[in-house]
This record gives sequence, structure tokens and C-alpha cells, in this order.
Amino acid sequence: MIRIITIIVVFFPFLLLSENNITFNNSLNWKSNFETVSNSIKNKYINQFLFSGEITSDIKNEWINNSLDQNIYNIEFSNQFYYSNSKYKFSLKLKDRNIINSSFDRDFLKLLLFGNLNYQDEKLSINNTNFRANRFQQFEFEYKFNTRNVNFNIGLSYLNGNQHYSCIVNNGSIYTSSFGTYIDLNYDLQYQFTDFDNFTFFSNNGNGLALSFDFKYIFEDKTVQIYIDDLGYINWNNNTKVGKIDSN
Repeated sequence: MIRIITIIVVFFPFLLLSENNITFNNSLNWKSNFETVSNSIKNKYINQFLFSGEITSDIKNEWINNSLDQNIYNIEFSNQFYYSNSKYKFSLKLKDRNIINSSFDRDFLKLLLFGNLNYQDEKLSINNTNFRANRFQQFEFEYKFNTRNVNFNIGLSYLNGNQHYSCIVNNGSIYTSSFGTYIDLNYDLQYQFTDFDNFTFFSNNGNGLALSFDFKYIFEDKTVQIYIDDLGYINWNNNTKVGKIDSN
């Protein structure tokens, strides 16, 4: 399931006047984008939560029954402000990006939706549960080269890393006895998070680079395309906390 909501606003164009026509060479734009991607969560579950504010027990059970052994749920919310010049075929983009990536098994989904009350005298697995959240700004220069048969775009970005949080549960389980008199929680996890003391809107806790390109060759009725979208990294600074916790 993929859900994308995009808002684009064109603030104003810059005009280049000639004797017989008007050419738009420059534009200034703003775009907001909300995107969710999952291999098991259907649109109706998201709509139920967003527009009614409630997910019924029937919906929860249906969600669990339709889930996979390993479920993926990713979210991205971004704002983009960009300037483009059609004459010289380049654009400058400033993006504020917020990305959450998660993966979890069916037992963890049961805990997430119902808690542990419904699963007394059961041992639920939380193995291979991963959560990662990143916030960063992306400053990108993009250039376009087009001919009759070739379309080529390339973009190079500097990344200003704001915040990073990640938790990886390699092995884990939770057992709840009858009436909740005893809970046995076992886990082996790794974590990483950036400096909480440097928590501002444009804080710098890391730096990185990213590369994008799109090559398209058109020959008669055939098209060959090769592309990479935002291949890059962020190197988080030395104030980033990294550790491992084992319940044993």
C-alpha cells in the first residue's frame, strides 16, 4: 500500500519580455508531501485513523489477520522550496525531510494494537523489530541536459543532519501471566540517538552528501532508463550515543 498526498504552490514566475512573446525562464515553488508505504497496511486502515480518529476492534483483528511474518511501515513528511531556471536548465532546492522506517512481526503488531491484556498466558515474540527516525535538511543543485534522444538529470546534495533515533531488537519476547500478576520481558537490542541538548529546528548533529541521476535514452519505440534517487549518507557527530542492552 502506498499513500501519497502532495501540495504544490507556485509563488510567482519571473518574466523575460520580448517583442513578440513572453518567455517564462524562472519559477519559485513550494511543495509539501506526505507519503506512507507498507507491505501490509491497507488504505482503509489509514483512512479510518486519520478521518474518524478511531480504529475499531474488528479493524484491528482484520489488520492482524492480514499481516505478514515481517511487516514494513514507512512514513515521510517533507517540505520543499525550490527555484528553477528553464533557460540554463538548473534548479536549486531546499528540502526539510522527516522519515520514519519500521519493521515488525505479527506478535509485535498484536501488542501495538491491543496491548498485552488479550494475550495472557502467551509468549509473544518481538524479534527483528526495527525502528528508525531521521530529520534532516537537503540542499540540492540539479542540472538537466536534454536532446532529441537523451534526457539526463543529475543532482548533488549537501545534507544537514538534525536528529537520528534508531532501535533494533535482535531477539525479544514478552510473557504475561494470568491476570497480569507476572510479566517476563526478555530483549537484546541496539540503539543509537543524537544529542538531546542540541535539539533545535536547524540543529547540526551530522553532515552528509547525496547523489541523484536519471538517464533516459529513447530510440524509436523503445526507452532505456537508469536512475538513482538520493543515494547518500549522513555521518553523525561524536555526541551521538550508541549502545547495546541485554535483559539477561
